[in-house]
Amino acid sequence: MASSMIPELQKTFEKTWAYEMNQQLKEMFQAKASKERLDVVKSLMACKQKPRAFICAFVLEMKGYFDRMESLNMIFDAELSINIILSGLQANYNQFVLSYQINGKKTLIMELYSLLQTAEQGIKKSDVPSTSAAPVLAVGHNAKKRKTSHSN
Repeated sequence: MASSMIPELQKTFEKTWAYEMNQQLKEMFQAKASKERLDVVKSLMACKQKPRAFICAFVLEMKGYFDRMESLNMIFDAELSINIILSGLQANYNQFVLSYQINGKKTLIMELYSLLQTAEQGIKKSDVPSTSAAPVLAVGHNAKKRKTSHSN
């Protein structure tokens, strides 16, 4: 165990039993891990899809946060992870979110990612104005008001 440490730590734990070494190391690094977990949770909860950003970047950023949390022994179940991702989507994905919830199918993050890519293609197609449609011109009638005189 000591051979994998930097020389300074090796000297510190030179005459320490493995159990004691483990306890002291936990104490040394526990506070740092706790702060890092808090920082990652803050970043995760503040993460929202940027306007006009591709869904790929957003989902991979969120997955990175979940993976980091897992490495810090804080694991979110798949359903909670999916709900957090869905809550960070832009408003133009509301129809997708509604359909996803109605469907009730349980998916993993990468399966959701694939579904979101398909939805993104549909959203981008609907955002492009059609060039084949004739423009609509509204013509209004501009009637002049006449002054009326009231004679007594």
